[in-house]
Amino acid sequence: MSNENTENFKTHYANIKKIANEIKNQDEPDIDALVPQVDAALKSYAFCKDRLASVKALLNEKLPTELD
Repeated sequence: MSNENTENFKTHYANIKKIANEIKNQDEPDIDALVPQVDAALKSYAFCKDRLASVKALLNEKLPTELD
């Protein structure tokens, strides 16, 4: 696993957390920012989900037992 993939995962994961905290901690909802924030979070979520699936597949190849 390269550092680029690790950093990208970390960046996307941090982005999801940041957006969730921004939405959660708003005093007043910013409806104009909501759709772009959700779009960005969904993009990061898809990246993280795919990356986790890739890592799981690699670990399943290397380890004697299946990871579930």
